[in-house]
Amino acid sequence: APTRIEWWGDEIVSLPSGRQSRVKSIISCGREIPEAFAPMAVTVTLADEIDASRGDVFAPLNNTPRLETRIEAMVVWMANDALESGKSYLLKHTTNTTSATVTGVRYKTNVNTLHQEKSGKLALNEIGRVEIETMRPLAVDPYRSNRQMGAFILVDRMTNATVGAGM
Repeated sequence: APTRIEWWGDEIVSLPSGRQSRVKSIISCGREIPEAFAPMAVTVTLADEIDASRGDVFAPLNNTPRLETRIEAMVVWMANDALESGKSYLLKHTTNTTSATVTGVRYKTNVNTLHQEKSGKLALNEIGRVEIETMRPLAVDPYRSNRQMGAFILVDRMTNATVGAGM
């Protein structure tokens, strides 16, 4: 999904609700502006009243991200305690934070040879392919298509420390 909205009546969908509307105006610093893009803070006025809150995503009808509760991603592990299957974390994706559980580690990447090695965990500074299940649907795009919508961090629930970065 593009990271820019133009206001001339663009049709949008609000995710995860799936409600549709049309952009009526974009307001910044008390005046209407013709477009908005990250990291601008704006108010978007819609033609219809729909319920949208922090973490929801507006996308054009013809280019919507996928809604997923199960994702597979490459993760760089940044904590002394290993990442292991079954552990629950907070997953921060765009402005959305949700509970997430690592359901599997498919493999780790040997950084010297770039070969995939079978592993059930990731240790400090290791990179691997993991499967994650989230409590709330995420509006995601592949990282190569849209970095903002394809990246996330994992946060330890007890310490609030960032323990992993994924794409």
